[in-house]
Amino acid sequence: MLRFLKKTFQIFLYFFVYSTFLFCGIMIGYYGARFVYFYRLEQKKEAPIQYNLYEYLVKDETITEHNFKEEDGKYYYPTNAINNYIYFSGLYYRILYFDENSICVIVDEPVTNLKYGETGSYEASQVKDWLEKVYLPNLNEQYLKTKEVTLLDKETYIKIGAEKSFIPSEELWILDDDSALILTEDGSLAKPDYYTEFLGVKPVIELNSTVAYVSGDGTKENPYLLENHLVTNIEDSYVGEYILYGNQLLRVIEKNEWGVKVLSVDPLEEKKIFSPSSNIYNAKTKNSLGYYLNNDYIKKFHKEDLVESKWYIGEYIFDYKDSLKESTTAYMGLLRLGDYFITNVPDSYLLNRTGIYEYAISNEKFLIASTTNQSLSIYPVFVLKPDLLIESGTGLYDNPYIVGE
Repeated sequence: MLRFLKKTFQIFLYFFVYSTFLFCGIMIGYYGARFVYFYRLEQKKEAPIQYNLYEYLVKDETITEHNFKEEDGKYYYPTNAINNYIYFSGLYYRILYFDENSICVIVDEPVTNLKYGETGSYEASQVKDWLEKVYLPNLNEQYLKTKEVTLLDKETYIKIGAEKSFIPSEELWILDDDSALILTEDGSLAKPDYYTEFLGVKPVIELNSTVAYVSGDGTKENPYLLENHLVTNIEDSYVGEYILYGNQLLRVIEKNEWGVKVLSVDPLEEKKIFSPSSNIYNAKTKNSLGYYLNNDYIKKFHKEDLVESKWYIGEYIFDYKDSLKESTTAYMGLLRLGDYFITNVPDSYLLNRTGIYEYAISNEKFLIASTTNQSLSIYPVFVLKPDLLIESGTGLYDNPYIVGE
């Protein structure tokens, strides 16, 4: 009898212990699952809502804050707009107007200066040729509504407030239908007496309205971002972005068959003459600017990071492509007519010549013909190997891509 009771007690004890463990396991599993469920639910509530850019712009609070003017299904920014900036493909743009299909934007600063053409026709102009052959290939085309590029038109300029609008006052080529107009420094419009003046070029493009809104509030300090651009080496950078190489701040102006062409943001410490005897750029002519850049200045860099490339030095007559008729080979050069950002190098020589003179940019950022023995500021241009690695940075002026050692 005693043995029976003892055995019964052991069975009960085993049952109780296992039942307790089972109960605890069930409770832990149940409440653990509930904890995970509610945690995920709470996290889901706190996750940011994903918009495309159009959806973000037409939110009730965005429309109220931006004070849009609606006309024929299009939203226009007011004249005093400061929150219509987009950073795209290496450049700052400003939204002119948008609808559910597209977002029309204009580059914030001129990308180059060009003569317009022989007549006022945009279709026959060298401006159109440059925009389609030089500017358009540098864009990330998957974000474009159409593969078309043009200039600001008179009708849009008036709708955004004309001289009171957010378009900065500077001399630009714009359009009245297919004909050229000049947007003057005071914001008024003028018909050209001739079409061979060098004026600023600000491309206008249409983005797809379904591009993603990544971040930003539309101010220049915090523009709308459309993509998380992954950059591992300098070949991944966009034209217009900034690179810190050593202690030198550079700006990407072209990506070509040799590598990544960059412009020094700052000039040399000392001004230089072009040459005492010739207006043809040549790295082998002693006492010339070309010789100095390719024999002395170049010592600041690791030569193995640089690429010897072709530099177009042809005489500029009428068309920016005139310069392509003559070239030289060197490591170091200058900007030429038709390059990006040629007005960003004031009081400086360019590569192109006219007659016995060398083209230069004046302090007022106008194109001038200069004698070659004047001491001017020098902004070197050179080509870096495309596989140089990027350690950090975003490509912006105040946070450039940093090239690794």
